[in-house]
Amino acid sequence: MTTPQPTVIGVDLSSKPDTTSVSLHLAGRTYPAVALSIQQPWAWLIVNGFKNIENRSWRTKRRGPVFIHTGRKIDRAAHDLVRVGIHPVTGERSLEGNNYPATWNEAVPTGGIVGFAVISDCVDHHASPWFVGDFGFVLTHATPIEFMPCKGALGFFRPQFGSAPNV
Repeated sequence: MTTPQPTVIGVDLSSKPDTTSVSLHLAGRTYPAVALSIQQPWAWLIVNGFKNIENRSWRTKRRGPVFIHTGRKIDRAAHDLVRVGIHPVTGERSLEGNNYPATWNEAVPTGGIVGFAVISDCVDHHASPWFVGDFGFVLTHATPIEFMPCKGALGFFRPQFGSAPNV
């Protein structure tokens, strides 16, 4: 059986890689066409609804859905804080009972897609306690999905899957 190949709906990403929202249509479902790689535990915090800002040193005009990819590298300082329920930016004990896998001595997934979110804005200031960067991508509708191994890249990239995503 041949795996259906995703098709991009909307625009050609190669001509305008950072200016519009596009999606993939595969096997009757719609998925984000691009991904953004984020270290753990930050990726976990995003897809599980705790973190609503992704900090970057660069601005984006992109809006719409993106897969959240977790790189192979873990931010160990933040990881250790989240594991014991401490907010890694504010230092408050506001994340107690968060079900972060490492809290239960489970491995956190790295090197693949862990969920998706919608980029609704890019700001240079925000009231969120998660905002600490030059620019913040405001994230909404974050959703975890079953882990899908996938090679990452810097910036926005088109993920390559061996089969249809399991959403």
